[in-house]
Amino acid sequence: MGKNRNKGTATTKGRSADNNNNNDAMATVGSDGMLYVDPARVRFQHSRIRPFFSGCGRSVEGTLEEIRTGTTQLSDLPPIQVLVGPSDENGEPWYFSLNNRRLWVLKRLRDEGFLEPFGNKIHVRVRTHKSEQERERYSVENCALEAKLVREKPHKRKGSTKMTNCSEVRNGQPETSNEIILDRNENNDESGDDATNGEKEVIDNVAVKRSHGRKGFGVLMMEDDSDNDESSSDESDDDDDGPPPANRFGALQMD
Repeated sequence: MGKNRNKGTATTKGRSADNNNNNDAMATVGSDGMLYVDPARVRFQHSRIRPFFSGCGRSVEGTLEEIRTGTTQLSDLPPIQVLVGPSDENGEPWYFSLNNRRLWVLKRLRDEGFLEPFGNKIHVRVRTHKSEQERERYSVENCALEAKLVREKPHKRKGSTKMTNCSEVRNGQPETSNEIILDRNENNDESGDDATNGEKEVIDNVAVKRSHGRKGFGVLMMEDDSDNDESSSDESDDDDDGPPPANRFGALQMD
C-alpha cells in the first residue's frame, strides 16, 4: 500500500511540474494567441505523414520546392497550430504540432537556412489542451521530432476540390478561383487503414485567405491537416473555429 501511495504522489508531482512548465510557456503567448518558436522545438503528432495536402492534392514536396525557388512566398504559408508541452532539462518547452505537413515543410526550410533571416523562428498559434487524455497523448514519448513522407500516388478524395486550375463548385455552379486550398481537416490515418471505430469525422477549420496572390500563383489556403496523418486515435485534434490571428497571412515575422 505504501508503494502505491508513493507512486501516486510521484505521478502527481510530475504532472504538477509539467503544468508549471506549460504555464511558464503560455505566459509568453501574445494576446492574439500567437507565439514565435523554433521549429526544431516542435514535434510531429505522427512519425509518418501523407505527401499530399488533402484539399486539392498538392504535393508537400512540391510546395517546399516552390518556396525554395520563390514561386511561393514564405509569408503565404499560414501559421501552424501547436500545443505547449513539458520543458526539457534546460528549461526549454517542447511543442506538439497539429499541422504535420506544414511543419514538415518548415523544418526543411530551417535545415536549409531559409529561416535564418527570421532568427530560425516561426509564428505559431497556440491552443490549450482540451482534456487530460489529450495531454497524455501529446507527449515527448509519443511525438517524434522528425517524420517521413509515405509514398503514394495523388488522388482526389471524396468531398475535396479539384486540382485543375483550382476550380471549385459553389452552389452547384463551377467557379474558377485564385485560391489554392492545400488542406482539409479529416480524421484519416496516415497508413491508409480504416480508423479503429470505423468512423471518420470531417471538421472544416477557418480557412486563411488573401484576395490577391503573387505572380498569378494565388493564395495558399490551408485548412487543418491535424488528423490526416498516421493516427493512433480517432479523436479530432484541431476543431478550433475561432477567429483567425491578426498576422494570419504568414508563418514568419515579416518586419
